[in-house]
Amino acid sequence: MNKDTKKIVLTKQLSKASQLAASSSSSSSSPLPIHNSFTPLSPFPRIRASSPAPISSPSPIASRPPYSSIIQTTRILPTSIVRPNILTSHIPSSTDSSLYSINPNYKIIKILEPIEEEKVSQSFLSLIDYLYPRNCHFYDSDQKNIDYYQAILVDTGSVDIQHILNPQNPSKIDCSKIKIKKVITPEEWKSKPFVQKTLSNFNLYSQYNYYDYQEAWEKALLFRNFNHSWFIYYDDQFSNNYPRWFVKWFKYIVIIPKAFPKQISESYNKFIDYFKQEGIPDFEYTLQFMTVFRIPWIFSWTYHYQVKQDISPPLLLRHYRSKW
Repeated sequence: MNKDTKKIVLTKQLSKASQLAASSSSSSSSPLPIHNSFTPLSPFPRIRASSPAPISSPSPIASRPPYSSIIQTTRILPTSIVRPNILTSHIPSSTDSSLYSINPNYKIIKILEPIEEEKVSQSFLSLIDYLYPRNCHFYDSDQKNIDYYQAILVDTGSVDIQHILNPQNPSKIDCSKIKIKKVITPEEWKSKPFVQKTLSNFNLYSQYNYYDYQEAWEKALLFRNFNHSWFIYYDDQFSNNYPRWFVKWFKYIVIIPKAFPKQISESYNKFIDYFKQEGIPDFEYTLQFMTVFRIPWIFSWTYHYQVKQDISPPLLLRHYRSKW
């Protein structure tokens, strides 16, 4: 990033709602800081730090404690698992789709009606313009847009978001960075999930509840689908504590292990070999590995139109992509 590159940063220190609104444009949305927080899905008891599991020396697989318990509480790893050398200062430099690995997990956005199929026949952009308001890729209400969901994550101290502006066209966001600091659990919410709370630093937006908070983790990332990417990384103080629904979020947003560079891939394979458990999905190992070692990645997404097949109706899909 050269000296002429400009940045926009949206943090919860903003005192005026208008500052957030001003950062939005026809081709950009409010910037935010970046942070992470994970909690193991497997319901294993924690191991007290005062008596860590002796995993530094080889032992039969059957005697090894659950990987989720070890990692969450002690962060003690076998000496055979080399800690990768990670550079978190990296910024997305390209949105070349050939560089991305496609996540096999995708989401069905909707079944297309005949009028929507007709829009696709005109152009894919015609369909998106028909389905959603300008510069938006979902619709909940006029008030609940991408800025609203980003504000929820920033105001709760869950993330920091930073948008990198194009030096030749400051109204355009080239790429963005999100730092995951924490993920609020239902217990930490301390209210029933439907109870409304007020955004303390973004008075422009309506109240939110825990369901909105969950939605924010996905919808805050739904910026441009064709030439924008997110650099995602964890805060050093991330506690590894996260609710189970966050594991589902990670399933789609996660980097594909085959996209890891050689050094990280070698450590990852040793990590899996050591902590392998029957019935645990591969992406959960990836979640734990990336949390422990603070592995960053680059994320992007795109639309996909699936034509009508036999008894299957035409579908609008969301595909997720990642790269190192």
